[in-house]
Amino acid sequence: MGGLGSAIEYFAISYAFRELNLAKLNCEVLEGNSTVLRMHAKFMFQDEGFLRAHKQRQDVRLGVHLLGLTKSEWLQNAAAVWERYVNSLERFTVTVHEV
Repeated sequence: MGGLGSAIEYFAISYAFRELNLAKLNCEVLEGNSTVLRMHAKFMFQDEGFLRAHKQRQDVRLGVHLLGLTKSEWLQNAAAVWERYVNSLERFTVTVHEV
């Protein structure tokens, strides 16, 4: 792993929990998108369910994976995630500009 997407994921999660003080993040990943499922898993998102045939994409009904990450899980493990991917994450600077 080691691209811009990973840096954005790490810093967005940190911002959500440390700056916005959110208690939990939830996300949905379309069935068949194993790359995104693996990326979220590397950042500690947990499987919370699967909705069968939940979204329509063109003429196909796709299921949706439900994932979640709590603030306490992130705060307990963020340093370990940083250490694991530090070489990739240090290559990028992510800045949030409030509007």
